Amino acid sequence: MANWLRAYQFSAGQAGASGFAISELHIQFSVEKADVSSPNTAKIALWNLSPEHKAALEQKDCVVTLNAGYRGNAMGISSHNTPMVLTGTVTNVVTEDDGADQKTTIDVLDGRKELRDSYVSFGYLQPTDSKLILQDAAGQMGLPITFSQGATFKRLESYSYVGLAKNVLDKVCASNGLVWSIQNGIIQVTKANEPISTIAHLISSKTGLIGSPKKLTQSEKNSGNAEENSSKNKAQAGWEIRYFLNAAIGVNDLVQLESKVVNGIFRVESVKLEGNNMAGDWLCTAQVVEAAS
Repeated sequence: MANWLRAYQFSAGQAGASGFAISELHIQFSVEKADVSSPNTAKIALWNLSPEHKAALEQKDCVVTLNAGYRGNAMGISSHNTPMVLTGTVTNVVTEDDGADQKTTIDVLDGRKELRDSYVSFGYLQPTDSKLILQDAAGQMGLPITFSQGATFKRLESYSYVGLAKNVLDKVCASNGLVWSIQNGIIQVTKANEPISTIAHLISSKTGLIGSPKKLTQSEKNSGNAEENSSKNKAQAGWEIRYFLNAAIGVNDLVQLESKVVNGIFRVESVKLEGNNMAGDWLCTAQVVEAAS
């Protein structure tokens, strides 16, 4: 790998207010992301936080952001590459002794507060594009929204609803044959198994691929559960790949996989990002599938 000298920044505080940032303490993280409407999850451990930092994390709906990557490279050229690993709302904080140190473990859900607390009231009396309804719901949730290139939208003669914004996303997406998820605080709306972008990230032995991709088999899945609106609604050719941490590659992104056993363009269906700045490698384990053409 060209990159070396791992770097991270963890920040926390109330939404819209100044908080605190940490980049030198011992950290361990495990983040799991998938193309489903239920929130992505993270477990982050930090050692020897100050009492003020622990108090901030324990405040209701504390927002945290973790960036991680590499600083500098093998040629000695100074650079920074620390993309966002996760942002979300703290759901639980536990501090316990760890030998002579204190370990604080933080559970985080991406979009948790917005999904829990965002209520909307819509009354469209004129014919309205479904896309506008989704954009209005996202606006009332306070989240950006992005759409895949192939997403299409029906025109509704009228539409009214009062309730959780999440239900609007579920119903309007389902009626248009679309799926949605929240990735790093951004709502993504796509056709089933369609990437959010046409740009493909190269994954090869030269860019961090570890070992050989593992072939996956995937059975038919048709649960009908809105909480699990994964685009895995067909049997697809898929692979599990491991590579050195690259948080710039997210769910629904395309990867150009180059290896001895498989080559091609795939969509990231799920990814687990793990690291500990005091031991071991920083790794991603992703499941990738053939993208819709």
